[in-house]
Amino acid sequence: KTIKVALKEADRGVLAGGPGYRTDLGIRGFGQFSYTNLWGENHTLSINTAVNRRFYNYHFLEGQAQVAYVWPWFAGHELNFRPTVSVGRTQYINFSADKKTICFESAVQLGLSESTLVSLCTGPEILPSVVTGRYHNTPS
Repeated sequence: KTIKVALKEADRGVLAGGPGYRTDLGIRGFGQFSYTNLWGENHTLSINTAVNRRFYNYHFLEGQAQVAYVWPWFAGHELNFRPTVSVGRTQYINFSADKKTICFESAVQLGLSESTLVSLCTGPEILPSVVTGRYHNTPS
């Protein structure tokens, strides 16, 4: 007997987005782009974004964005190197704060077995202006 097997590579990219609603954050929107197997080397690039507009005590659009990369077999070993950059802006109404963040993070992961993964992450979080005092909480 002869058995024929046909293989087809899966789609490499993901593009997603959509609206949403939360009672505490108001109207939300998100977007995601991801592409795997860059250069035929199983590298992955992903970009994620989210934005929301509060209904009450609105002062600015809040949001987050993240760009991440996965480099498998880093330095010729069974290590995954995962650098990530993220930015965000959030308002804290209860104490009148405007939090702006920039975070650079890198992780190295080593798979010890099929079910065991060791990960080391490091990265500073930069807070350029945590509390600005530019607005006041007004009752609605």
